Amino acid sequence: MIAYESLSDHEAAAAVPLDVEDLVCVSRPYFALEDLRRIAPGRVIATVPIESGSGRQAAVMGVGEVGRHLAILGLCAASTINRRPGRFAYLARGARVEWLAGPTLAPQEGPLIGHAKAAFTTPRKATADARLTDAFSGEIVAHMSVCYDVLPHRLLTRLLDAPPSEDTSTSSEVISFRETAPSARPYSEPIPLERFHLEPATGTVSAELPVTAALCPGHFDGHPVLPVAVAATAMTTLVDQAVAELYPHARWLAGPLTLQADGFARAGETVTFTATPTRAMTYRCVARTKTQTVASVDIQLILVDPVTLDQSAPPVVTSVR
Repeated sequence: MIAYESLSDHEAAAAVPLDVEDLVCVSRPYFALEDLRRIAPGRVIATVPIESGSGRQAAVMGVGEVGRHLAILGLCAASTINRRPGRFAYLARGARVEWLAGPTLAPQEGPLIGHAKAAFTTPRKATADARLTDAFSGEIVAHMSVCYDVLPHRLLTRLLDAPPSEDTSTSSEVISFRETAPSARPYSEPIPLERFHLEPATGTVSAELPVTAALCPGHFDGHPVLPVAVAATAMTTLVDQAVAELYPHARWLAGPLTLQADGFARAGETVTFTATPTRAMTYRCVARTKTQTVASVDIQLILVDPVTLDQSAPPVVTSVR
């Protein structure tokens, strides 16, 4: 009931529990929001859990997980104003995420609350703005804007049932395709990147991820494709490993992160991730299969000296050039 209790008296009077099971194409455990409520048409609120570690990020939640929860919250908001009946897929095609809170290594002490407001720009396109706030202090810790393609469930099914452009089976000579027992909390597990490589001459880092159904539960059930948010988390994990190699004593915060999603990576395919430093500690990250680009992310890093986080003085943050 934390999300409900955070509302003003006027909002609380209007808020009602929202069940989106028959409206959207994501479900638990990918959908992890609690106490989801509709405040008004196009406006929703929910309690947002912290499910996974933030790695070397000096934040209570990794920016990839922030994107996952707020994108889901945004599509829930859009589902309340979709004039067409039935179940729809809201495919995130572009997004901008920004972490706003200061650096910290301390765990989150209170609940995090998500607010989202959505609008349709055409019958098949929607946008949402969402924010993540600390329930106790009221501080806005992150913000996200996202745009969606909106497809009826039957069209999504037809799209994902279509055969891929070429054989997507993973060759045993390249990397093994392993099915593992499902986890009770699959999205709390680290992204199992393989074959991490750092190119010393350019600073480019790369890794591979075999896509399995175990990476996709609750995301387009019956059609396991890698969620865009998981791909984005994999890219930030790759950057995290680059920071560990290049700046072993540093932590980091995400500056503005922009994402573009272009396609699907199906179970059985292997995604290759690359992260190339460009300017002012900005990385250009790309996720590709053998046949297409799946998604790309541009992320600016702010390096943090962890020693200063234990002192009473304000923490030292630097953008390395």
